[in-house]
Amino acid sequence: ITGGSETESLLSLKARTIEFLETPINAGNRYQHQSWLKQNTNANYAYVFQDEDAFYNYVYCIISILDQNTLNFTNFSVQELNDIKTNFVDQNQLPLSCSGNQTIIQNPSFVNIDITINGLSPNTIAMQNQVRLELKRYINLLPIKKYLTNTFSELNNSKIENIITNTRDTNGLTPSFTSVVINGTGGLTTNTTKPILGTVLFS
Repeated sequence: ITGGSETESLLSLKARTIEFLETPINAGNRYQHQSWLKQNTNANYAYVFQDEDAFYNYVYCIISILDQNTLNFTNFSVQELNDIKTNFVDQNQLPLSCSGNQTIIQNPSFVNIDITINGLSPNTIAMQNQVRLELKRYINLLPIKKYLTNTFSELNNSKIENIITNTRDTNGLTPSFTSVVINGTGGLTTNTTKPILGTVLFS
């Protein structure tokens, strides 16, 4: 461009151009990333946590698969994760050569939450099955540790007791019980750990 009052060297212009091309047009927020993963993979949950500063934009995507209606989680294979990451980078215009934008897709580490229910009445197979189903549905839908409260109130006695109390078996009967004991929350140590229902004991 001629006629301007300020001139710019070709090296400076080249540097600015390269910087522009290496910067994603839309780096996206964690909700956009979450939406993309759910729409373009067979994951039903995509936990994304994103840290941003002036230059770096790290996105960690933790994915789990729902196995039909059983609320069981199955991990992606390494190859499946690599394929997802490649497609994610390509479709979101995040150049692989750009060191300022890193995408990591990984599976969570699952932590079993074991529950003992004392004094269940009626202590029938039908009631046990329904209580176990309701607890499984609730705990499996909880997010990873990063999104749980600091005190894990989602997994305290009051919350679990409320779920059991509101359970109805196939005959419409309501349960009563004397106490519950919850074990396993101590295993939720990192922001990639996710609670799932472990062993349920009835006494």
